Amino acid sequence: MTILYGLVFISAMVSVYCQLNQLDGLFFVFKPLTTILIIAALLIYGNRREPRYFTTLLMALISCLLGDIFLLNDDYFVYGLVAFLIGHLLFCYAFVSIGGVKFYLTPLFILSTVALSFYLYLLPTLGSFAVPVAIYNSVIVLMAWQGINLLIWNKSWFTACIALAAVIFMISDSVIAIDKFIIPFSGSSAIILPLYWLSISMLSYSGIAINHASKDS
Repeated sequence: MTILYGLVFISAMVSVYCQLNQLDGLFFVFKPLTTILIIAALLIYGNRREPRYFTTLLMALISCLLGDIFLLNDDYFVYGLVAFLIGHLLFCYAFVSIGGVKFYLTPLFILSTVALSFYLYLLPTLGSFAVPVAIYNSVIVLMAWQGINLLIWNKSWFTACIALAAVIFMISDSVIAIDKFIIPFSGSSAIILPLYWLSISMLSYSGIAINHASKDS
C-alpha cells in the first residue's frame, strides 16, 4: 500500500511539472493516471465488508476521474463541473452511509457563511456560470458538512481523515474558481492539483482505514 501511494505522489509531481512546463502530451497521461492510481489503492486494499461505503466511494472517485478527463479541455468545463458535482453527492452519500445524516448546525453555519461570501465575491464575473456554480457551491458545502459531522459524532483518526479531506477539497475548488473567474495566474496547478489529489487520496485511504478500524473494534 505504501508503494502504491508513493507512486501516486510521483505521478502527481510529474503531472504538476508537465502542466507548469506546458508538456501537454505527458500531462494528459499523468493527470488521469494519478487519479487511477488512487482508485487502484481503494480497489486493492479497500474494505468490502462495508459494501455501501466501499461502492459509493469507488463511484465517487470514478466521477472525479471523469472530471479530470473533461477538464483537460476548457471546452468541456461544464461537463467536468457536472462530473465533480456527482462525485461530491456520492461522497456525501458515502459519509451518510457510515452513521446516518447528522444535523450539527455550527459547522453548517460556518461553511455556509464562507461559501456564500465566496460566491458573492465571484458573482460579478460568473456570467452564465452563476447558476451552475451556485448549485456546485451548495453541494460541496453539503459534502463537507456531513464529512465534518462524522468527526463531531465519532472522534477518531478515521473520521478526522474524512473531515480534513472534505475541507481540503473545498479549498482546492476555491482556488480553481479564483483562477478561472477572478485572476488567472500561472502556477495555479501547483496549488490546485496537489490539494485535490491529497484530498481524494485521503478519501481513498478512508475506504482502507475503515477496515482497520473494524478489526480493532
